[in-house]
Amino acid sequence: MVTLHWKDLWGELRARIPDDCYLGGSHVTRVVGTDTTTPGLVLDDGSQHDFDLVMFADGYTSVGRSQLFPDSTLEYRGYVLWRGLLPESQVADPRPLEDRLYRFSLPRLHGNGVFYLVPGEDGSIAVGERYVNWAHYVPVSPEDLRDFLIDKDGQHHATSLPPGGMRPDAEAELKELLVEHLPPYFAELTSITDGTFAQPIYTYLPAAYRRGRVCLIGDAGSVVPPFTGSGVFKASKNAIDLGAAIAAAEDLDQALEKWSDTETETAHRLAALGDQMEQAFVWAAPDLGTMSAGEARAWWTDSISFPEGFTYIAAQDQR
Repeated sequence: MVTLHWKDLWGELRARIPDDCYLGGSHVTRVVGTDTTTPGLVLDDGSQHDFDLVMFADGYTSVGRSQLFPDSTLEYRGYVLWRGLLPESQVADPRPLEDRLYRFSLPRLHGNGVFYLVPGEDGSIAVGERYVNWAHYVPVSPEDLRDFLIDKDGQHHATSLPPGGMRPDAEAELKELLVEHLPPYFAELTSITDGTFAQPIYTYLPAAYRRGRVCLIGDAGSVVPPFTGSGVFKASKNAIDLGAAIAAAEDLDQALEKWSDTETETAHRLAALGDQMEQAFVWAAPDLGTMSAGEARAWWTDSISFPEGFTYIAAQDQR
């Protein structure tokens, strides 16, 4: 498994765009001309910029999606992803984390958690300079979600709580809950992490990835449960496939239509996989700590039916 730091991913992408083409600090408020060959973006300063092709890669709360498909809505799945990033320098003994991702079921609770190392600042993978990334999937009822999303300053957030934004009482309650249910080593990693953050988990399945010459990329196009590990994969695949479709076709509009149909079908297959994983990891997770390797493998095989073309099993391990 290869892990990454989002800051490094962003830096690598940003470095490939010339400064004179990048309008930092500008916000797109709406898209116009979606049924023309030159759609335009209207910025918050009132200016309009026209293009031959527009791609919205603006995440699961996409402005582009809301403009193209006004009736699109996110479906809340009944749980949140509570996350922390802990400097390795604060871990007394980081050796158990080397070369291993840990996943824990919470046998007396719905949900589960993961722990693994990611690069530190500037992409460093030197011992002592990395981060421990952990994430816990914790049920929060739809009725309690609004209160959960009120930050430490009393402000309500429509989608997620940023790092350091959680109310101290809410963060302390989650830490107490997880400390009670995790092995001591991992309970300690959770309890000493400051500035935790959380996001409700939503799904959205598209009817299409484009309208006219305006396209949706990544989570702007579809939103699936994060267990599939498909966030970056989905966005990069959308973009790569779009470039290939355009390069292979003489007619841009036909290329976009074919690309949209393919990506939409893939998104629906990926969502079906995500639904299975959600059931296995959140709502019906077994006590993994009591299972042998063979029993765990059988549970996984029985729980997850990968659509054709999707697998986490290396070729040499397929038997």
